[in-house]
Amino acid sequence: MHSQIEELTFTNNCCNDPIWSDLDLRPLARLRSLRIGDHCFLETKRVVLQDLSRLEEVSVGYGSFSKHAFNPNREDATFVCYANPSLRSLEIDRCCFTSFSRFLLADLPSLQTLSVGTVGSISYCFYYADLDVEDLPSLHTLIIGNECFHTSLYTSISDLPLLKTAVFGYNAVHGMPGKGTSLKLAQLPSLESIQNPKGGCFEIAESVVIDTLPKLTEVVLPTSFRKMKRCQLNMSLTQTKEKGREHKDVVVNKIREAVDNYKYIYVLQFDNMRTNAFKELRSQLADSRFFLGKNRVMQVALGRTPEEEYRDNLSKLGEALGGNCTLFFTNKPKEEVLQFFKEYKSLDFARAGFKATENFVIPKGEMPFPHSMMEEFKKLRLPVELKNGIIHMREDYTVCKTGKVLTPEQCRILKLYNKPLTFFTLTPLACWSEGQVETLSSI
Repeated sequence: MHSQIEELTFTNNCCNDPIWSDLDLRPLARLRSLRIGDHCFLETKRVVLQDLSRLEEVSVGYGSFSKHAFNPNREDATFVCYANPSLRSLEIDRCCFTSFSRFLLADLPSLQTLSVGTVGSISYCFYYADLDVEDLPSLHTLIIGNECFHTSLYTSISDLPLLKTAVFGYNAVHGMPGKGTSLKLAQLPSLESIQNPKGGCFEIAESVVIDTLPKLTEVVLPTSFRKMKRCQLNMSLTQTKEKGREHKDVVVNKIREAVDNYKYIYVLQFDNMRTNAFKELRSQLADSRFFLGKNRVMQVALGRTPEEEYRDNLSKLGEALGGNCTLFFTNKPKEEVLQFFKEYKSLDFARAGFKATENFVIPKGEMPFPHSMMEEFKKLRLPVELKNGIIHMREDYTVCKTGKVLTPEQCRILKLYNKPLTFFTLTPLACWSEGQVETLSSI
């Protein structure tokens, strides 16, 4: 395929030969739109949408990437959508990717809508994969169709600051009994409703964490939740008004008030954002102020054009807002601020899609875990066996290598072994002070 392609459309019943076992679109650096018709790529076992800086939308038609749409047969097949900063919409029709066991989304700062399958119709998408939807700062709509992610053992929907609605079809994200199924719903400050009209969603879970859902006004939990002894529930339910134009005006006014009160304004680009780490950072810099929200709203507050700008040249500062950015207001000396962010790093556990910063190998022999975790390690594809009630590794096993993108399974293993490999960092991109803007290409 030509590297200059901007719009790519596959018609129905296309590319079903065995030669299409691997679909990697990384060479199409200019790609903006990808549309795949019905019943395409039936022999494909690996799909990679990565490092496509201009890609804005992806849609997949009915029955694609599924040789037997209504008979899921687990395969070691992988779907990766990673490091596509402009992607706004990912929509997958029903009966797609039915046998895929890996589903990876990461580093998609602009993704607003994620729709997999159809609510109300049998879908079977990613029947054997775990549903891991985390760290998507722009996501506001999540739709998971009937029977999608049905056997998910590690379900995490967290750190989605703008998510308002999550809709799940019948038996979606159902879980598996006796397999250590876990569920995490956390750090969802805008979530107002979780809808599962036909039931079956989250039905089987042995460990549940529900934390920081301040706008969720109604929660209907399956009966099985109430019987669990190991659930961790930390819920905050309050009645609030919908945020609309009035809320945006409040944000704009607060930013402009900060412009009046602080000498310096920085645009900071953040990587590997963690909510708790960001809270600690705010406490550490309590005499300064951060604004984290939609870039477009922050640009409106600063002024998008010279005619609209609140102070001279603030529109130039707003041009630096893109992707994962925050505004930082402070009266601290510039040299002190630059040195602070140059040195600032907060170590945390890696998440799917990030690159490993070191090699990690589990040696052959006994493992420091109880025998009850045997099934979990099998799910993670570790070469384990049980000897006299003790879990053993049959051979040395390389979990990850430096520079390689991590899968959800690798991240889970690293966390079990208490191996944090990523850093939350902030990089100053530009600085405004007294009507002058300076681009900070390096610190």
